[in-house]
This record gives sequence, structure tokens and C-alpha cells, in this order.
Amino acid sequence: MIERSILQILIILVLIGDEVARSEGFKYRLVRPSENPSIQETVVGCPRVHTVAPKETLLDISRHYGLGFNEMQILHPSADPWIPERGLRLSIPTQWILPPTRYQGIVINLPELRLYRFFPRIEMVKTYPVGIGDVGYETPQGVYQVIEREVDPVWDLPPSLRKNYGITKVPPGSYFTIRPFWASAT
Repeated sequence: MIERSILQILIILVLIGDEVARSEGFKYRLVRPSENPSIQETVVGCPRVHTVAPKETLLDISRHYGLGFNEMQILHPSADPWIPERGLRLSIPTQWILPPTRYQGIVINLPELRLYRFFPRIEMVKTYPVGIGDVGYETPQGVYQVIEREVDPVWDLPPSLRKNYGITKVPPGSYFTIRPFWASAT
């Protein structure tokens, strides 16, 4: 029960809308049994370069490219995350190897902190960064189905986190809310 609650609380997903989390659709091609394996295309996206503008932070740049803050921070450890040097040219990690899976529905790659939403009929995938929780709260692994979705949810903090933050609820649109969509899984 606690694992299900943690999963429901911690997986804040954006399933629709570019205004919330930027994501492009990427084509992929899987090998059919009668085809040559060398034509399989499971690397999507392309690396990019970004020049830091005045008053931009690594967080701003990450959100613009549909990345998690950690992806930019890991790639650019010497850059000041809050006041990067204006004019600095940054490599943007916008190329991914699709995880080995069925390429259907939603797949969360935990080590990569990335969600893949597959559209198999048109061989397209969209990808988004995800947060999976706090140290000591393992995200349960398995196959789940989305059973409920909510827009602008109020986040009820579990008792273990209430003492850390001194609050019991986080209202929608507050400083702590990452995205305005929430999904509950079986």
C-alpha cells in the first residue's frame, strides 16, 4: 500500500501539452522478423548547442529543451547553475537510446530519470524528464496501468516528509509543484 502511495505521489507526469513540458516527437524504426537488423533505428533526437542568454539559468535551459535539471548539471558540472556565464555555449543532451522494451504506452527508465511515451502505430516516441522520489524511498518497479489522472492536484505529503518540510499539503501552482498533472497507477 505504501509503495502504491509513493508511486502515485512521486510520479508527476506530463502526458499532454507542450506548454507544460517541452517534448518533440521522434520517429523510430524497429526491425521486423523478415528485415535486416541493421535498419533498426532506436536512437532518437539529436545533440544540440545552446548559447546562454542574459538572466538564463541551467534550470531555464533544461525546461526549454524538455530535460531534467540533473541532465544539464551532470553534463556541465563547472557551470554555475544559477548564474551561468553569458554567451557560454552548452552542449544539450537531446539524443537518447530507446530502452529495450515493448515500445508501447508509457515506459519509465529509472536510471535515466526519463519517461518515454510510445505511439506504435506511427512509430513515434515523446520523451519527458521525471522525478522518482527521495533518498530512501525506492520507486517500485513493474508494469502498471494509469487508472486516474488529475489536473492541478493538491499533494498530500506522507507523514515521513511532513516533519522535514513542516507542511501537510502542497497546493497546486505552489513553489514545490513541478507539473500540473498527476497520474495514479495500479
